[in-house]
Amino acid sequence: MKLRAYKENDAAALAVIYRRAVMEIGPGFYSPIQVAVWARVPDHLSRFREMLAGGSTLVAEIASCLVGFGQLYPEDHFSLLYVDPAYSRRGIASAIYQQLEADAVKQGATTLGADAGKISKAFFIRRGYDITKVSVRSIDGIAFEQYWMLKRLEKAPSGR
Repeated sequence: MKLRAYKENDAAALAVIYRRAVMEIGPGFYSPIQVAVWARVPDHLSRFREMLAGGSTLVAEIASCLVGFGQLYPEDHFSLLYVDPAYSRRGIASAIYQQLEADAVKQGATTLGADAGKISKAFFIRRGYDITKVSVRSIDGIAFEQYWMLKRLEKAPSGR
């Protein structure tokens, strides 16, 4: 697997990954209407492209096939982390996460935040995050429970 920076021409493939993840994993956690609304987020490709370009976005490739992506936006906050369900349970999300966390530490971040949903909450808890607030977020008038999470980071070792 190769991790690399997002390129503008990745957006359409990442939209497919996003939709597949929501449509295949979402029904175990959300109602059919919530899944349908959530899956439409990348439908406006120009807005999705802007969202992906707005932060530090990493893309995972296997044999030149895009299989996942993650984003820090701003530089100390996880805003996106999606893997194609056909490639789940292979450590892809963990690899993306680890690289983005390391990048944040190098940039001097002392904490990392995440706004997690029901699916990703456990992923972040396993990585040392605490839930700081539970709120409700609306997408097209449909409510979604959201977990605001925070992790204190170790400082990068200084070179002596």
